[in-house]
Amino acid sequence: MPTKTPLLWATLALHLLCLTHHSLTATSLSGNPLIGAINLFSSLLFSFTHHTHASSSIALPTLLLVMQAVGWGLTTYMDVVLQRGWFFGVHAFGDALAEHAVLGVPMGVLIGMYPVMYASTGVTNLLLLPGKRTSRKASRVITALASAAIDTLIFTAYDLCIDPLGPADGMWKWDRSAFVHGAYFGVPVKNYYGWLIVNFPTFFVVRLLGGVGRARGGWVFEAAPVVAYAMNAVWLCRIAPFEELRLVTVGVMGVPVVVALANLVLARWEEDERIGLGKKNR
Repeated sequence: MPTKTPLLWATLALHLLCLTHHSLTATSLSGNPLIGAINLFSSLLFSFTHHTHASSSIALPTLLLVMQAVGWGLTTYMDVVLQRGWFFGVHAFGDALAEHAVLGVPMGVLIGMYPVMYASTGVTNLLLLPGKRTSRKASRVITALASAAIDTLIFTAYDLCIDPLGPADGMWKWDRSAFVHGAYFGVPVKNYYGWLIVNFPTFFVVRLLGGVGRARGGWVFEAAPVVAYAMNAVWLCRIAPFEELRLVTVGVMGVPVVVALANLVLARWEEDERIGLGKKNR
């Protein structure tokens, strides 16, 4: 049973402990590199292990990991190294990220995207629970398109909250040319169009192959990626430099989490009720 995997729960606990530390101490993006590294690798191991058990395959988690790395890596290379600015706008990374970059692409950010992408699919799965219980079975392509669209929005919600923190922390900065379509808390609006364009194909392909369906293994197992996403929201709220950004974080990250977990509780309650009625009618 996936819920009995020690590595999964150990890495989740370590990841949540690191985020709790970050939240309690208001650790910025560039603060405490050691705990930051532990958080990065524990989140990566947890997400990959959970995804492997949920999909009963190591190939599909690997596909998501590789596709997001190639997609973001290539587009970032074009915008940062070649200075094209086609996707996120022309920008550069600070020394803390640049010193761990390969071909201009920071490896820490590249690796750290996969856990957030996988957590986003977990939120989506629970958001769609009511529709799956009440609607007819939709075609595989339509289901993949709808799920991938929500996945992309949930992931981009995370970027809406974290990207404004980077410039003040010296992690990244944009060229003036990137602000042609306006700014959002000091971040070019174009940056978020880029996230939507770059991530949707990855989510769609993996969804189409059935790689991130609802995890069956007990309600705690299903809720685990959502809890990880929620703790990231708590940390980002804690370090947001102004109240307006905290409100955005609560709205775009907190509300989906609350609805997702509420759907899970209702679904488990209905399942328990059906089982109870079944036993009673025997």
